[in-house]
Amino acid sequence: MDLENSEPPTWRIMAAFLIAPIIPAALYAALLAGPWGPTYLGALKMVAVFGAYPAAILFGVPAYLVLKRRVKPSFLSLCLVGGAVAATPWLLLAVLSNHDYATINNRVTVQNGHRTWFGWIETFKLVGQCFVLGTVGGAVFWMVAVSKWKPSS
Repeated sequence: MDLENSEPPTWRIMAAFLIAPIIPAALYAALLAGPWGPTYLGALKMVAVFGAYPAAILFGVPAYLVLKRRVKPSFLSLCLVGGAVAATPWLLLAVLSNHDYATINNRVTVQNGHRTWFGWIETFKLVGQCFVLGTVGGAVFWMVAVSKWKPSS
């Protein structure tokens, strides 16, 4: 498949990489903010700076560069890639981190250096949340970069 002429303009790709990560970050910040948690803007800055933009730069840009000539940029493909880009860093951190002991809400997640069943459940809940939020980012990326754009013939 020749995708050489089917690439959106560079300005749209750059705008998509700037806009797409902030929308899921804003949604997740709304979940974090509350009477006992950080303020909404504090949570948004934390999620954007430490979660959304690093994942977009470290995983999203390489994924885009590898896939742009191999896969047609459809809504579904960009949502799936967005989910994978958002979930991958957290899955890697969970699998590669090494703690002796850890808890969440007074429940043991890591004991004697090994993740407990509860720890795995919490890990997959977090990775699943990141994947779902990443699909939202992928949808935003599609809206900014691809929708209403016609490839040159």
